[in-house]
Amino acid sequence: MSSTTFDDARRLEIVRWMVEHHASAPEAIRELELDVAPRTLQIWRKRYADQIAVPERPSRPGPPWAGGDPASKWLALNLLKSRLVELLEAELVKREVRDPMLEEPVPEEGRPLEDDGDAMERQAKALEVKLERAVALLVEGSEAYTTKQVAAHLGLTQAQVRGALVRWWADQDIDAAQLARKVGVSAAVLRKWRSRADRPPASESMELRESAAGVPCATFANACEVFKHDPWWSGRLRWCQFSSRVLYRDGASEDWVELRDEHERAAEKWLADTYRMDVSSKNVHSALLWWAEQHPVHPVRAYLDDLLWDGIPRVDRLFLDYFVCEPDGLSAVLARKWMISAVARIFEPGCQVDTMLTLAGQQGARKSTGLAALAGTAWFSDAAMDLRAGADAALLLQGRWFYEFAELDGMRRSEVTTVKAFLTRKDDRFRAPYGHNTESHPRQTVLVATTNEAKFLADSTGNRRFWVREIVGDIDIRAIRRDRDQLWAEAVRLYRRGRGRDFHWWLTPEEQREADEVAALYEQAHPWQETIEEWLASQVDPRPTTGEVLANALGKPAHAATGPDGKRVASIMQRLGFRNVRARTGTSRRHVWVPR
Repeated sequence: MSSTTFDDARRLEIVRWMVEHHASAPEAIRELELDVAPRTLQIWRKRYADQIAVPERPSRPGPPWAGGDPASKWLALNLLKSRLVELLEAELVKREVRDPMLEEPVPEEGRPLEDDGDAMERQAKALEVKLERAVALLVEGSEAYTTKQVAAHLGLTQAQVRGALVRWWADQDIDAAQLARKVGVSAAVLRKWRSRADRPPASESMELRESAAGVPCATFANACEVFKHDPWWSGRLRWCQFSSRVLYRDGASEDWVELRDEHERAAEKWLADTYRMDVSSKNVHSALLWWAEQHPVHPVRAYLDDLLWDGIPRVDRLFLDYFVCEPDGLSAVLARKWMISAVARIFEPGCQVDTMLTLAGQQGARKSTGLAALAGTAWFSDAAMDLRAGADAALLLQGRWFYEFAELDGMRRSEVTTVKAFLTRKDDRFRAPYGHNTESHPRQTVLVATTNEAKFLADSTGNRRFWVREIVGDIDIRAIRRDRDQLWAEAVRLYRRGRGRDFHWWLTPEEQREADEVAALYEQAHPWQETIEEWLASQVDPRPTTGEVLANALGKPAHAATGPDGKRVASIMQRLGFRNVRARTGTSRRHVWVPR
């Protein structure tokens, strides 16, 4: 029942009951089974105080000092005090316990007092004895005392008395109902005391919303507060900006692992056992994710930032000394710009890197092993990828610095086109493993390829995106692992030195022409190429049009040729070293193919 359903008459009735029974707000909520906050009852009590006459006598038998003149009250209180002292002494004699507080030694004249350490130790022992006496009076005493009475007599707080009782209860074979009868409270109240006593000491800044019974509410906000302030969760969760995943570290280990379902179930049980909070699995998951996001990390960026270059140049000879490729004028240029592009993708996610290093060599050359050694095994993958899968393909790139296409050879032209389109993307749109929405994720991966074929480029168009290096020896895996840190340290130095100076990690026009010539060596020959090449050799001054090549070399007159046929002829003519220009032939101008 909400507090808004109580009319003035009902509120007045509740307040009158509280006054007549001398009940606190929590007691009224429990006894009258009200669904209101204690604060609400306190407000009502103040509001209706003038309308309620306090009875001369309580409705239930009260203590002797509840009424009468001051002298009678003083006499009653002293009689009660004497009676309590007698009972206490009887209990102490029975238990053979001496009270150091009643027998506190007085230092002799001229004798120094104990130092602070001894005094603190003595006070701690005295407190321990007091707590034992409090439990004895509550559980074994001949008369029934409330925790409030025992606490007042022994100079303790009610929380101390209740905590001592709960600790004693934990070592006894007695259920809540039995103990409740001894202490004179309900079993529910006992369980509430136990939940508060079992709760670990929270940070002063922890603000947990509690129910009317004093138990923390099982909400997302409370779970976040616990993960934020409880020392047990300090340093256990991180949000990896590289893999878009939550990392978890057990207190006994220094290794970070991806958060798994078993970790979430353990956190859910821990909240229930430690804070009596039965938080739903969904809220535990969200709270863990929130707390991890407050501590973002980027392992690759941290690795690169921590490197210190020793000043010895190595990057320019990456493809010569480490991957043992065919030397040419592009070796140093491609090595330097490819390494810088990999660094740029980490420090500038989503930057332009639309080229693919391609290592060509015989099977068993350990091309993939060399790439994994350079990137780091944890940040390398050569898993098969279906580019038609869309978001699923993009997900495979998360947490990978190098991603290898290990089956570039044998691809059809349509598949190569798909690879090129995938290669040129700067970001990928997908729903992350911990997310609910489809978002854009700037790409942090560089794509690489390996092939065992001598001719693997199926289409001459777009081959500028493939930086081909042919391996001619044994890749020095040991040297790559040995010098990996220094190779990347130098690459970071080159990247940072080039920033702000109009420096790019893609090729200049002159370098690109040279790279295109290298890529042309690996293009697959079209079945028409040999026929066209032989026909051109038979011509005295070959300056044909595309239609003439189709009709005279291939036997495809204009009415039989298609648009794709013309594109194939154009690709072959370019591969053979011709270019298409508009020139005058006879009395007209038309597009013809002329040697470069």
